[in-house]
Amino acid sequence: MKKNIVFILGAGSSKDFGFPLGDEIFAEAHNLLLNTKSSDIKSKLKITLTEVERIMAQIFSRLPSDKTKYPLFEEVLTFIWHSKKYEYQDWKNYGNVVSLFDKLTKEVFATFVEMLALTFSGIIYSNDFKKELKLYETFIKSLNFKTNNISFISLNYDLLIDTILLDCVKEGLIEGLNYGIGVRPLSDEIDRKKDGMLLLKPHGSLNLSFCTAYSHGRELFYYSEGDITIDVMNESDRIKCRIDHCGHYVKPLRVPLKIS
Repeated sequence: MKKNIVFILGAGSSKDFGFPLGDEIFAEAHNLLLNTKSSDIKSKLKITLTEVERIMAQIFSRLPSDKTKYPLFEEVLTFIWHSKKYEYQDWKNYGNVVSLFDKLTKEVFATFVEMLALTFSGIIYSNDFKKELKLYETFIKSLNFKTNNISFISLNYDLLIDTILLDCVKEGLIEGLNYGIGVRPLSDEIDRKKDGMLLLKPHGSLNLSFCTAYSHGRELFYYSEGDITIDVMNESDRIKCRIDHCGHYVKPLRVPLKIS
């Protein structure tokens, strides 16, 4: 009889690869702005961080100048997430909407998510993960998939575990990978089947997005493989839901880590 085994991957599983913990994200974003060699990331991050700092000044009256002493990123994100209750619950932009900020909470939330995505993208661009990733990969591939029912729960937004499991699919070690929800590629209309190994990411992921298709009365989930391009703020680059007559932009699937 097969054993049911669940591996839970917390923040420590990404820390060794250079990804920041919750209390390091703001400082890491500013560090990247000074040190990244990618002009594209630097230009986008400069605009986003300027807006983040402006909004942080609205939230906190005594914001320290030392970025390493900023509040925990997840706590700030949770505060912004909860503040949406002061607006229309579905974030529709009506003229009489009251906001805690000087613009809609959904726009504030999107700005902070973009900062997170650009920071992760900058870390990936700046670091060579091949050696460290090989150790991670060796552990995953050493698991006995044939005699055990193995699932993973990842509390991280990054795609390290996703990438390794997709490599396992390509090598025939596991049949497939699913996120526990019916997701479809951003490139076409076909739903990805809910089969293969379960990778549950309860806080969302850099490659997942969603849209509430009002014309169909249901939520649709999308994934993109190996990129985080859906988090750009430039409207010309944003991606619309592919359901007929929906017309809404897909939104990043992120959930703050401290919802209570």
